[in-house]
Amino acid sequence: MACLVVIEGPACGQQFALENHTLIMIGREDDCTFQILDKKISRHHLQVKRDAKTSRHQAIDFKSANGVRLNGAALTEPTTLGEGDLIQIGDTDIVYMEEDLPDAKRVTEAVKRRGERWQGTMQLIADPKSE
Repeated sequence: MACLVVIEGPACGQQFALENHTLIMIGREDDCTFQILDKKISRHHLQVKRDAKTSRHQAIDFKSANGVRLNGAALTEPTTLGEGDLIQIGDTDIVYMEEDLPDAKRVTEAVKRRGERWQGTMQLIADPKSE
């Protein structure tokens, strides 16, 4: 079943299983499903909701003060999550995984591999005028 793994920030290494939840709240407040004590996270910052029809999860910015970024872009509307999506709230980076993994280290390795495929090759070409 799906999970969220914190790979950066105050809660680094924590894993949140989503299997028994149709709606979770992430924030600093005690009543949140998953509490993260990050000064830049709102009391109620991010919702993750499971769609009953598709069983897919959606990320929703819960009117947070500092916003939510999904794969580097501002999250402005409910968005369906996919394997390895990076959610950034405050100083915390969270990865969405479609299955539970035993630890954050494996998730971090998976994210690094995922990012490598987007890296371009850089070539340095000497300027003939400078020689």
